[in-house]
Amino acid sequence: MLTADEWREVALLPEAVAVALPERAEAAHVEIRGEAGRGKSTSLIAAAASLERAGRRVAEEYLPTGARNYRTALTSSLDVFCLDEAQRLSGRERGRLLAEASRHGVRLLLGTHESFAPLFARRKMPLRVVWLDALDEAHFRAALVRRLEWAALPDVEHATLGEDALEALRARFGTDLRAAERFLYAAFQASVRQPITMSAVDLGLV
Repeated sequence: MLTADEWREVALLPEAVAVALPERAEAAHVEIRGEAGRGKSTSLIAAAASLERAGRRVAEEYLPTGARNYRTALTSSLDVFCLDEAQRLSGRERGRLLAEASRHGVRLLLGTHESFAPLFARRKMPLRVVWLDALDEAHFRAALVRRLEWAALPDVEHATLGEDALEALRARFGTDLRAAERFLYAAFQASVRQPITMSAVDLGLV
């Protein structure tokens, strides 16, 4: 399990999310949607880190299973609030979240399986929706390579993924980065002992 700081080191910001981050009146808030494993949590972490580097005051919160309300205080001293698994909020809490954000001028970045667009529309609050189910191949590849490089020992030659391996992983897992990462972890733990370029055959994908 990675720590919060480790997640910030390894998280890679998808281009679609990066495009949505700059301050624009027509897209002040951002909703990151996608099925499980597509990188919503990682995208939120990377977005928070990017905004902090730009000088924004950012708060992050994750809603665990069973949670129905958020606990972060939204005040005028905060610029951005990143809330992961926002679909777990009760109806009342969803209303409170948007009301507090509007009252204090806090920008919302939501990771969610459900659409908040109707609620934002009713309150006339601009929202930009980013779909991670349409994750492009370039990001899929870059995220896997980034994870391998991060996990390797510093200044030590390590195994890499060949072109055919990356193609096979994409064909097998589509946009499900989590499943691809778990597969690679198991494969490397079981058989990789030398700093070779792993092929699709080496990974058992053909």
